[in-house]
Amino acid sequence: MRKLNLFFVVLFSLCVNSVTARNFFCVTAEEDNVVIFWKNCDVQISFDGENWEQKEKSDFVELAEAGDKVFFKGYNPGGILQSETLDYSKSPRFQFSQSKKFSVSGNLMSLIYNDKNAAEEIPSDCFFLFFNKSAVTDASKLELPVEYLSPGCYRAMFKECIWLKKAPKLPAVTLANNCYQEMFWGCTSLTKAPKLPAQKLADYCYFRMFRRTSIYETPKLPAITLKPNCYEAMFLECFNLTKTTPLPALNLERACYAGMFAFCHNLEEAQDTLPAKIIKTSSYWGMFWNCKKLKKVSFIALPYPGFPTDMQPQIAVALALSQGTSIVTESIFENRFRYVDELTRMGASIKVEGTTAIIQGVSRYTGASISAPDLRAGAALVMAALAAEGYSMVDDIKYIERGYEDFHLKLQSLGGQIELVETERDFQKFKL
Repeated sequence: MRKLNLFFVVLFSLCVNSVTARNFFCVTAEEDNVVIFWKNCDVQISFDGENWEQKEKSDFVELAEAGDKVFFKGYNPGGILQSETLDYSKSPRFQFSQSKKFSVSGNLMSLIYNDKNAAEEIPSDCFFLFFNKSAVTDASKLELPVEYLSPGCYRAMFKECIWLKKAPKLPAVTLANNCYQEMFWGCTSLTKAPKLPAQKLADYCYFRMFRRTSIYETPKLPAITLKPNCYEAMFLECFNLTKTTPLPALNLERACYAGMFAFCHNLEEAQDTLPAKIIKTSSYWGMFWNCKKLKKVSFIALPYPGFPTDMQPQIAVALALSQGTSIVTESIFENRFRYVDELTRMGASIKVEGTTAIIQGVSRYTGASISAPDLRAGAALVMAALAAEGYSMVDDIKYIERGYEDFHLKLQSLGGQIELVETERDFQKFKL
């Protein structure tokens, strides 16, 4: 009889927790001193899930010790952060700790419609960049709405959350344009992709969803009618990706698989996964572009028509990310390897012996504070910084500015994340 009573008590407790979890969003600290800020939001908080306190529109809460929890709910029917709002000082937003780790659970819709069951359609871009660059590690117990999704609703939601290891379950609902676009971009600790439920797709719905993650196998793609660009660049720069599931034979649309596995260096044989049925030739444009990893090479910088010495630093930056050992010899100018110490700070493995540099390829660069020793080497170091994980600061850029007009603006136009800053405060603002 005692065992039977215990069973009922446990079962009832689990049911209560399951129901209650739908009425709030919860943050649990995994380290001491986790801080959560919010701006222009209607927010109530609780530390036990029962006693609630209405907070100021702009305020913060600190979880002093690992294991502490805070519960949130509110009424923000326009969403927490909308991309259409140009003045971010007036836009509702949350900002989470970027250095202190935490996990999340509960129902995000409790921040939008409070205690309602939210029959309304969720607003466009409602959680755009919601956890951006934060130290969230586990979102597996986070409930995403099961209602019809709206355009961009989860766009870039976990972008550059480098500690995220567990993703939330994706609801089996009708998708909207851009709804999961760039959702996990830059989550370098994410090794397993969530299941993609069989649902109706939309334009760009999975665009760049897993870019620069560490997933090693793609999820199964549902056998449903595709839409233009729906899987475009979905696994772009997933360097650890070694296995793909077969693509279903469907009626394809324009660029639906374009650039899907570009720069996935370990997918040289992945073309075997292509289906036999092709409706539009542009469907696979650039799908496996640059999947082969850079190979080692050796050369000597010589006068014309030999290899130009001005290109030597840029090629060395690329060779430091290649497979094998490369040898670069400089025969024209002295001190052409002054950039090597700076590149080493970013993780490169280079040994200089006289006029020769011996380069052992590494898998990736990491961000660092570096200096530009001259014009060509400075440009090469900027290239390395753009390829690196994390943030880099390149100082002493007078040589670069002298030789390249509007260098940072041209790189921005190509998609590079680079800014010209004057102070340390400007640098911290760029990181935010």
